Amino acid sequence: MATDVRHDPITIEADGYEILTRSVPLRPIKSTEGHHAAIARLDALSDRRATMTTGEMDYFVVLALIVEQYEGIIYPTPPES
Repeated sequence: MATDVRHDPITIEADGYEILTRSVPLRPIKSTEGHHAAIARLDALSDRRATMTTGEMDYFVVLALIVEQYEGIIYPTPPES
């Protein structure tokens, strides 16, 4: 019988995503401190971007989207005139 990788905790953990979400869960940023922490996490991950697992890359992309959303609220782009 084949193992369903999507539900295999060993495979998921080995991929890095679950480890990252346990240490720093993906949640909306609500403060400057949270923003700084997210940027620091992105910087740390980007230093090893070439060797990231698929799960780590997924985490990186989602965290970057969360940061982008927060920055869009805090630093809105002025309308073109």
